[in-house]
Amino acid sequence: MKAKKSNEATDYFLLSLFSNEIRHSVAEHYKTDNVSFGSSDSIFIKYGHDSKDIPVVEMVQSGKGHELPNSYLVKINVTPQKKGILGRDTITFGVEPNKNEKGNIEIRMLDYKHTAPSEK
Repeated sequence: MKAKKSNEATDYFLLSLFSNEIRHSVAEHYKTDNVSFGSSDSIFIKYGHDSKDIPVVEMVQSGKGHELPNSYLVKINVTPQKKGILGRDTITFGVEPNKNEKGNIEIRMLDYKHTAPSEK
């Protein structure tokens, strides 16, 4: 098994951590309960966009002089599909480590930006 590059491995790790939140956000946006990562009867979520210039995952940390609404912002680019592309969407999550319980984090969707397929 070939090892992945560090940034690629980090993307896959974050996508697996956020998979439930991604599925819920897409379902809420498209007003359906039928969202998956592989069923033909549902909205299929493909990670990334067609452009190589747009990363699949972007993460920014809040810091002095760069204040954000949460300790971390994670943007995930998805291309939901069902018999064709439904959109090229960007979901932004706020992530807050739970200081009271080690190992727990709070994740909340902050923004869902939908771009119609024809708008690229």
